[in-house]
Amino acid sequence: MNLLSFEFIIFFVTFLFIYWLPFLPSLARNQLLIAASYTLIALFSLQFALILLGYSLFIYALANYGDRLLTKKQIYLLLASVIFSLFIIFKYYAFFQESIQIAFSKIGWQIDLPLLILLLPIGLSYYSFHSVSYVVSVQRQELPKARLTEVILYLCFFPSIIAGPINRATLFIPQIQNSQRALLEPKRALFLITLALLKLFLFSAWLAVNMVDPVFNDPSGYSSEQNLIAMYAYAWNIYFNFSGYTDLVTGIALFLGFRLPINFNAPYLASNLKEFWTRWHISLSSFSRDYIYIPLGGGRKGWIRTQVNVLLAMTISGLWHGAATTFIIWGALHGLGVIFLN
Repeated sequence: MNLLSFEFIIFFVTFLFIYWLPFLPSLARNQLLIAASYTLIALFSLQFALILLGYSLFIYALANYGDRLLTKKQIYLLLASVIFSLFIIFKYYAFFQESIQIAFSKIGWQIDLPLLILLLPIGLSYYSFHSVSYVVSVQRQELPKARLTEVILYLCFFPSIIAGPINRATLFIPQIQNSQRALLEPKRALFLITLALLKLFLFSAWLAVNMVDPVFNDPSGYSSEQNLIAMYAYAWNIYFNFSGYTDLVTGIALFLGFRLPINFNAPYLASNLKEFWTRWHISLSSFSRDYIYIPLGGGRKGWIRTQVNVLLAMTISGLWHGAATTFIIWGALHGLGVIFLN
């Protein structure tokens, strides 16, 4: 169900009425949120909901009981292996299949790997990141072990499961556990939702229809100046689209009594790429810094190693965005830009 559809509006208004009934305890509200989240995911695919449930049970067991049998390093390795396997199966298999076959064909070997057609589960990219945040926070003793229902809700929370932002476990799980939950800043929530609608339906849609799509569909039919304008229009198109969605889900979360992290901060006012990535998709760039760049060594092992770590983190971020060589190149170029254009 699309969060901008009329059906979702009816669903959400009805849900809010039940959710804020005065006699409901916070535990019941959490259970309602779990039911609503899984209902919305199951409307896309029951299989997606079952994958998420199975994954949530695995994360709960790993984080809460894994230390009885495994070392911290083994827990991290098992978590990384499971996430890597899920991404390979559901997101990257076709890309690697084609790349491997092309590579072998160039040296005269004809290899036909089996064709595997699977749909990418809704929210996999985000609930896998959330799971990393929870497992690592528990292992570092930054966060007490949460209950099963709290872990399930943290991983399935429907406003942010599809396109973020990424919620840190240390900031979000305490909100789940808060017994004094209340409606937060309703005027701001309404403003954010209104702003989201303007960004998505007016600015982003207008730019796409009038300035981006016609040129991108037939670039040779337009002048070089029109192609250049279309490129800049596309930059604003994706900004209004992405930041508009963030505004929408932030407003929805406030109505549910939750605060989501700030994800955009005037990114096109940045003076260089490094600053840009502190303003654009902030929850992802800070996640990449804390869970990829710093574990790789960060800036602790000399200037050259620091630049290599930056490049690796940005390249991995590019691959996360999509299973294609273009995304890898895009991530690597941004890594080089962060290194050389600051």
